Amino acid sequence: MQEESELHHDMLVEPKANTCGTEMTEDVACNSSLAKVRTVLAAAAGSSFHEGFSKKKFLKAISAMAIEGVFDECLDIGSGPFLFEMLNHQDSKMQIVGCLLLAKQAKLAVPESNIKDIIPVVTKLLNVEALSWGISVKEVAVLAVKRIVKRGANFRLMLGRVGAIPNLLALASQHGEDKLQILALQVLKELVLSENCNQERFTQAGGVQVVLDLVNSSCPKIRCLAAEIVGIIARLSNVRRGIASHTGVSSLIEAARTGSMASRARAAHALGLLAFVKRARRLIADAGGIPVLIDLLRDGDEVAKLVAGNSLGIISACVDHLWQVAQAGAIPLYIDLLEGGNPHGKDVAEDAFCILAASEENALSIIEHLVRILCYGSVESKAAAADIIWDLSSYRHSTSFLIAAGAIPLLVGLLKDDNEELRQNVSGAIAQLTYNDDDRQALAEAGVIPVLVELLQDTSTEVKGNAAEALNSFAEDPTYRDEIQTASAAHGLLIIQHMIRDDCD
Repeated sequence: MQEESELHHDMLVEPKANTCGTEMTEDVACNSSLAKVRTVLAAAAGSSFHEGFSKKKFLKAISAMAIEGVFDECLDIGSGPFLFEMLNHQDSKMQIVGCLLLAKQAKLAVPESNIKDIIPVVTKLLNVEALSWGISVKEVAVLAVKRIVKRGANFRLMLGRVGAIPNLLALASQHGEDKLQILALQVLKELVLSENCNQERFTQAGGVQVVLDLVNSSCPKIRCLAAEIVGIIARLSNVRRGIASHTGVSSLIEAARTGSMASRARAAHALGLLAFVKRARRLIADAGGIPVLIDLLRDGDEVAKLVAGNSLGIISACVDHLWQVAQAGAIPLYIDLLEGGNPHGKDVAEDAFCILAASEENALSIIEHLVRILCYGSVESKAAAADIIWDLSSYRHSTSFLIAAGAIPLLVGLLKDDNEELRQNVSGAIAQLTYNDDDRQALAEAGVIPVLVELLQDTSTEVKGNAAEALNSFAEDPTYRDEIQTASAAHGLLIIQHMIRDDCD
């Protein structure tokens, strides 16, 4: 997440512009030179607070250091011992300053040992409500923890082991404190993003219900983060089953319906993950999830369209929903995704069409759209359409639709296109179609055999393989053997003997 969203980032860099920093400056105004600041901090590293210097003197030194913006210069003096004492100190001012210094230190390339021993202490401070300078200890503690999680996997695992997750969930649940909730959710997202142990700790601590309650927050940032965390933990099968309740599904649908585009997209992603649970597909459909996802597929930004399209495809895997998704207007929207130029969009559309085409009515509509693309689309769109036709040709009912829609002559004509990807996909579709008697006849009538023989000399290995496969299908049918031999002779080629079975005699 962006550093600008952190509560007290300005306090670390420009305290004069921050209310809390201003009060600190006025309360303990300091005219000490930078050399004196370093001297005081050096003394702190080797003695307890009351032996080497007074608390007031220490706070003055810290204020001066913040004013001068020289935290970085003072972190190489072995600050670990006095930082540990500051965080353990009973005075809230000491704890706050210690957390701020820790946050700065965690952001820099200081040794791991300087931080790891302090993690259990700062974790406990996440529960401290004490106020000083108008700020609570827990606010700066969560800022420090946020900086620590960015140090890497070892720190994230360590925070999970010492109990940071339940404390952060408690902060995330404090409604009315948006900034604190945002920081807590940002840290939780990092903790569960890649560490399975932390994901288990998160679910055991009741985190699933916490974030589900927050996906409909009035704060767009909170909604977005909560939906994103749901999407992360929904990758776990046991979590998906747990979320697949009417309440959880309804919350995500509402989050996908309203709010910022980013939060709606993340909620849609979570719905798609839940749809891997069969029971959840029905719940999503019954709760009105399909029209919501259709709206995103139509009106969303590029990311939202991809996510919504993918989620709808997963929901469509239930036979009962094939007609419902198509009737909601999905097919033309997937065609738009196919022609949009985004390779991921093409993949999403292809997967969805392969599912939706299991219904004859859907297959007819899809093929009519694809034929239009073969006529008028860009080269890239034609290649994508041919690839989908290749997939759909495995459905028995699709083959008659392809003939009726006029796809066969178009495919034969595209075999001669200069674009290699287009030739590969078209030749693959034709090779698949030659296994059907009616399609084989339609292809022969469209003049495909001489073109296939010519493609045996294509520069693409895949095109040559597809052409050979198609010719083999024709050669197994006595009706077309003479035409194959004639076409071969015209090109000065010999057809491999194994393509023709023994019954040729």
